[in-house]
Amino acid sequence: MPQNGFHGLFGLATARGFARRLPAQAVEPFAVGVVLGAMLPDIDMYPTVVAVLLGRSDLTYVIHRSGTHSLLLVLLLLFGGLILRGKRPYVGWLGVGLSLGVATHLLLDLFFWFAQLDLFWPLSHLPADKPLLPVVDLWSGVKVPDLAINIREAFEFAAFALLVHALRVIVGKGEQSDRMLKWERFMWLGFCIALVTAFVFRTSTSKQNYVVTTPYLLAMLPYCWTQVWKLRSEIASWANRHQTNGPI
Repeated sequence: MPQNGFHGLFGLATARGFARRLPAQAVEPFAVGVVLGAMLPDIDMYPTVVAVLLGRSDLTYVIHRSGTHSLLLVLLLLFGGLILRGKRPYVGWLGVGLSLGVATHLLLDLFFWFAQLDLFWPLSHLPADKPLLPVVDLWSGVKVPDLAINIREAFEFAAFALLVHALRVIVGKGEQSDRMLKWERFMWLGFCIALVTAFVFRTSTSKQNYVVTTPYLLAMLPYCWTQVWKLRSEIASWANRHQTNGPI
């Protein structure tokens, strides 16, 4: 279940796997790029929610899991990063890292989210009468019970809590870690509440979605993104360590 926090955790692991093979000056932009890129595609949740609130729920998968979840975005970020590496190395390596991070997001979403993925956007809509490539849906025909969907949504909180915990381990003890601990506890509380509402709203995924999506978009997602960026030097140092028996 690749909730955004789990995408971030996978991005951390991916960054560490590659960072030690890179030039020293590339480690920081590449590592933070991978982690942010792993979380970036879900930025399309913001316009998706606006569409739903305006009564256009039919646009959910027109907006979500389309352009930001496509191979086109991966290629644009990769080519942009490679072009800029010579003149603006930091921005260039950031772009390369973002492309790899987005690629990991697509890989996890393709197999583990039980929904379609517009991997080949926009060629999956052009021409309109007979698209060149299909919208990928490995789960077509699979009926997931409403309760299972509600529990899956609740794990958004747990995933963010685990990501914040991982960042706290990377930072080490101190005032910054203590501030992050308050957010981690808030996320675990949200997880407990969402597990209860998963059963209360077991016949209504839309109500559970409101319970999860509001704090998800207004608090947890922006907080985790900004923390990853603020901690980019710490993440780079952690990713570039040579020992293989660390805490994460």
